[in-house]
Amino acid sequence: MGFAGPLVASSRHRTAAQLAEEVRRTTALHSKGRALRERLEWATVHPVWGWPLLAAVLTAAYLFVGVFGAGTLVGLVEDGLFGRYVTPAVVAVAARLPWAFLRDALAGPYGVLTMALPYALALVLPIVATFFVAFGALEDSGYLPRLAVMVNRVFRAMGVSGKAVLPMVLGLGCDTMATLTTRVLETARERLIVILLLALGVPCSAQLAVVLTLLGALSPWPW
Repeated sequence: MGFAGPLVASSRHRTAAQLAEEVRRTTALHSKGRALRERLEWATVHPVWGWPLLAAVLTAAYLFVGVFGAGTLVGLVEDGLFGRYVTPAVVAVAARLPWAFLRDALAGPYGVLTMALPYALALVLPIVATFFVAFGALEDSGYLPRLAVMVNRVFRAMGVSGKAVLPMVLGLGCDTMATLTTRVLETARERLIVILLLALGVPCSAQLAVVLTLLGALSPWPW
C-alpha cells in the first residue's frame, strides 16, 4: 500500500504520454533527447528509484540555498563587501557630521547604513536570490509535482499534501524563505500547519549549528 501513490501517478503519466503521442509529431533529431527525458520522468516517480532521486534533489536544494546562499554568499557580502569597505567608509564619513543624533541614526550600532542596509543586502538578498533560483528550477523542470507524489503519503499523516516537503527542507536553511514557499500549498489550513511546523520544529541553519554544538557535549540520549 505504501507504493499506491507513486503507482497511481505513474499510471496517469503513462496515459497522458500515450494521448500526447497520438496528437504530436516527433522528428528523429529530437527522439534521442526525448527518450532520455522520458526515462528521467519515469525514474522520478518510480517506487524504488524515485527515492534516491528525491534525496539527491532535496540535498541539492538545501546545499544551494542553506549552505551556498545563507553561508557562502552571506559571508562574502557581509564580511567582505560591507565589513571591509562599505561600513568603515560610512563610519568615517558620519564621524565628520556635527550632529550626534544624525551620526547615530546613520552609522551608530543600529544605524540605517551600518545595520539596516547590510541586513537587507548582505543577509536577506543572497538567501532570497538563491531560494528563488532553486524554487524556479524545481518548478520549471516539472519535478515539483513529482516530488509531491513521492512523499504525499508521509505528509498526509500530518494533515498536509506532499508539496509541503519543499518548505520543510528549505526551512533547514532559512525559515523565512521556507515560509514564503508555503504559497505552493493549496489551502490556508495546510499553509498554517506548515508555518507552525517551521516555527516550532524545524531549526534554520544558524539554530541547527547551536543545537548541534550544545548536544555535542552531552550523551546520545538527548538526540
